[in-house]
Amino acid sequence: FMFLVPALGMPFWAEERRTGAFELTLSFPATLWELVVGKYLAGMLFLLIALLLTAPVPITYFWLGEPDVGSILCGYFGAFMVGSAFLAASCFCSALTRSQMASFLLAFLICALLLFTGMDAVAAQLYRWLPEWLCRAIAAIAIMLHYQAFQRGLFDTSELAYCLLLTALFLYFARTALRYIASGGGRVLPAGPL
Repeated sequence: FMFLVPALGMPFWAEERRTGAFELTLSFPATLWELVVGKYLAGMLFLLIALLLTAPVPITYFWLGEPDVGSILCGYFGAFMVGSAFLAASCFCSALTRSQMASFLLAFLICALLLFTGMDAVAAQLYRWLPEWLCRAIAAIAIMLHYQAFQRGLFDTSELAYCLLLTALFLYFARTALRYIASGGGRVLPAGPL
C-alpha cells in the first residue's frame, strides 16, 4: 500500500490543477467537501477491488487446511482501513501541488513515516535522539501498531476509531488546502519543472 495508494491518489487534484480543470470542477453544483469525499470514495472503490484480487490467497488456505476465518477477515478489514488512511493522506498531498510526481513523493513520505515509526528498530533509534514524551507521541501516531491488532484477529474499536480519525483529518486538510487555492490564495507548493 505504501506504493500503490500514493500512486492511486496522486492525480486526484494535481492533474485537475495542472490542466486548469479545477476551476471547472468548482462550478459544479456540489460543495468542495462533496467533491473531496467523492474522489476519495472512488479511490476507495479501486482499493477494495485491489484487495479483492488477493482473495485467491485465503481461498488456497481454505483448500489446504482450516485457517481462522475471523483472523483473515479482520486482517482484510485492517488492511482496508490502513489503505483508507493512506488514500486520504494521498488526497491531501495531491491537493497541495500541481505536480503528480511531487504529490506521489510527498504521499509516499507521509505513508512511510506512519508505517515505519511504529517499528521497534526505528523506535529504539528515536529514543536515543529525542525526548521520551516526543517518542511516545510518535509511537501513538504510528499506524503499524494499530494494524497489528487487526492482523492478530482482534477487532478493537479504538483501532477503528484511530483509522477513521486519521482519514477524516487528512480529508479535512485536503478540503482546507483546496478551499485556500479556490479563494485565490495561489499555490500551496511550487509546481516544479514538470
